[in-house]
This record gives sequence, structure tokens and C-alpha cells, in this order.
Amino acid sequence: MMNSPFKFLVVEDRPSDQIIIKRTIEDAKINCSIDIVDSGVKALAYLKTATNTATNECTFPDLILMDINMPGLNGKETLKVIRSDKVTNHIPVIMLTTSNYHLDVIESYRLVLTPISANHWKSQNLELFWIAS
Repeated sequence: MMNSPFKFLVVEDRPSDQIIIKRTIEDAKINCSIDIVDSGVKALAYLKTATNTATNECTFPDLILMDINMPGLNGKETLKVIRSDKVTNHIPVIMLTTSNYHLDVIESYRLVLTPISANHWKSQNLELFWIAS
């Protein structure tokens, strides 16, 4: 295990889904801290405060798990903002959805894809996992 845990940001509006995601991560025994926000607007505010210009310290999450369907600024719209910002576009994002709408999945794939090598994850000792529905 690493000395300092990974930092995960969960962006999910439903409290019951927040609990399921948190328990799943804990059950996988991933050494991480988990921060949860319930909207795209709050996720962007969280990312904005992740850089302390006074100390030049960044506390970005190592991974974002984000629901596609949220009221207000939905997951796809939030992801577009994250990807368009050179300060946050490096953060890996996993989109979560129960949607059967084919275009939701296609657009999310297009927005999520980032050039991160498997060696990056191996070097961080992070085990990737899938949640089957």
C-alpha cells in the first residue's frame, strides 16, 4: 500500500447511490480518501479550490467517478468543462449511469478518453475494478 492514499471524487446526486459507491470502493480495499459532492456545479467548485496559489499546492483528485444524469449541470456537461480546462483535463474520469440511451454512452466515451498509460496505474498500485449492474 502507498503511504498517502489516492483521492477519489464522487459526483452523484442520489444519497443511496453515494452510499453504494463508497461501500464498493471500501470493499475493494483501495487505499483512498473519498470526497462526495451532489452536483456538477459543486464538482467544479471543488476542483477550483483544489489549487492553493499561496502555497502552490494542488490537491486534485486522482480519479473522478461521476453520474451522467444529474439535475442542473449534468455529468456530460460537467465533464466538458473539466476537459476544456488545461488545469483539470488530466484527471481520469469514470462515468456512471443506468441510462439505456445509446447516445449517453457514446458521448461519455468520447469525453472520457484521456491518454493515460496502463503503466501509470501499475506504478500507482491502483487496482481497477468494474461494478456489474
